[in-house]
Amino acid sequence: MRTAKSLVTALVCFAVWTLGHGSATAADRACTFSFVKGPSLLQPASFPASFRLAALPKGNVKITFIGHSTFVLESPAGITLATDFNGIHTPKLPPTIVTMNNSHSSHYTDVFSPKTTVVLRGWDPNGGIAKHDVKIKDMRVYNVPTNVEKFKGRLTNKNSVFVIESNGLCFAHMGQLHHVIGTNQSRALGRTDVLFIPIDGLMTMSFEEVMLSINKISPKLVIPMHFFGETDSQSFIQFLNNKFPVKATKQTSVVINRRTLPKSTEILLLNAEFWSGVAGEDR
Repeated sequence: MRTAKSLVTALVCFAVWTLGHGSATAADRACTFSFVKGPSLLQPASFPASFRLAALPKGNVKITFIGHSTFVLESPAGITLATDFNGIHTPKLPPTIVTMNNSHSSHYTDVFSPKTTVVLRGWDPNGGIAKHDVKIKDMRVYNVPTNVEKFKGRLTNKNSVFVIESNGLCFAHMGQLHHVIGTNQSRALGRTDVLFIPIDGLMTMSFEEVMLSINKISPKLVIPMHFFGETDSQSFIQFLNNKFPVKATKQTSVVINRRTLPKSTEILLLNAEFWSGVAGEDR
């Protein structure tokens, strides 16, 4: 009898731990296309009203552009995630979760704060293909493996697109992708509300490839990254030729929720906390 009670207690404790901190199942994914049902919750709103610094009530996520390809996403529960964490473009406080890709040393590091509890590499150090699916409180992150470069359909072990779910919002960070995302991979991303994509135009994707990827994914909001100053960003804007509305802000952070996302794709240029390039590190 005592053994049975102990077993039940252990199972309950494990279930509670899993709900708060641990692996999540694919069936729980809020961003998967098959789980998006009913009328859209999106409402039209202008950028000045939609994107503003504010407290984080439930349903909101704060995005801060640190620099290069590093953003910090912060949830109402206080969970923070830093993308393409490299130890150079670092947030003021250690993030709870970091994601990385290993194409170049400006997209990963082996040095972390003890306060960072989850480290997700977009590659498998043992040579396989990375597979991650983790949930902590109100933030979930999983990866979609991709190539860095296009090698005749063969999957190489260097890059992942990381999908972040939090408070009804779906984010996709393209990492160091050097080619148009594949059809199966774009389907695996599911619904994408916010897309972080490189716009250097030379070292990763061309502007044409960026446009093709945006059209495949159909995000509500595109936030450019991996550009080397105003010259790159202005070149990208000129290439767009009014295909999408573009807004630029001097702010480094914005707070968004489902109700304030644009109805159709728009571009938002954030100001980086640090210079957006690392000389000599990337190609």
